[in-house]
Amino acid sequence: MINKEISIRRKFENDLKEIIVRMLEIFQFNAEISKMIHGRSGIMHEIDIFAEKRDEPQIRLLIKYKSFMEEDTLRLSDVLCFWAQILDISADQGIILTSCKVSESAAKFAEHHGIQILASKRPNELKYKILELESLIPKMLRHA
Repeated sequence: MINKEISIRRKFENDLKEIIVRMLEIFQFNAEISKMIHGRSGIMHEIDIFAEKRDEPQIRLLIKYKSFMEEDTLRLSDVLCFWAQILDISADQGIILTSCKVSESAAKFAEHHGIQILASKRPNELKYKILELESLIPKMLRHA
């Protein structure tokens, strides 16, 4: 029974990533799931979702997904690791999507370093939170 529940949740998470990739494509991004990227340090990083803006200015976006299936809390160490990936890959923006509780130190560090955390107890709501990100919406649509 537990294995079936885990399988269903993993399928949902993969479906959610696919939905997010399609949404990013609407905002003129080319996006890939589980992309391996060579960092400036020489280390290979596996990124949950990697996206590049198709038009000018070029924007490189990294998205990390952390589900409550992994742990119940998004910790400072998770954000620190993601921040290091952003720096090593020379990405312009980082977003963490999570259905976990977010620790105060993780939220504070992310805010200070411009990493957006989108959290919801219900993972299905995360796709709507992506749509609300001003940094992804073209300027002409923001003022409409």
